[in-house]
Amino acid sequence: MIAIKKNSFITLKNDSSFLGLCKEYENEYVEDMPPVKISNETYINIDKAGKLSIFCAYKENVLVGFLSLIISVLPHYDVNAGIVESFFVSKDYRKTGAGLILLKESENFAKEQGALVFLCSTPIESRLCTILPRKGYTKSDLVFSKRF
Repeated sequence: MIAIKKNSFITLKNDSSFLGLCKEYENEYVEDMPPVKISNETYINIDKAGKLSIFCAYKENVLVGFLSLIISVLPHYDVNAGIVESFFVSKDYRKTGAGLILLKESENFAKEQGALVFLCSTPIESRLCTILPRKGYTKSDLVFSKRF
């Protein structure tokens, strides 16, 4: 059984499984990005501003995934949006439904906070890229990256 808890960034950061998940995340995601280096100060400031929500998935009290959500106004549209900043589930737990539960919990929270749209990016050939359209998501943009 997967349990979802809404935590602060500090709670996530202090979880003994978090660094392992970050390493696994780093090995799978955007190749143009540098190694993962958590900016504690930035996360803490966004959290203090009331804009950051961290959803954590646990299997038998072990952290197996997380989704960090920023609720913010999109200035070009003047509407609140739920923006998924990070979303990761350990490969060993992807068939448990943890990712879908994280997504649903964060969607519900974003709606409760008045978000009119929910934005979630994903690597092009990932499993999530095939799942999102089946969950009502529309492919709206393609993100390109270039490392300097």
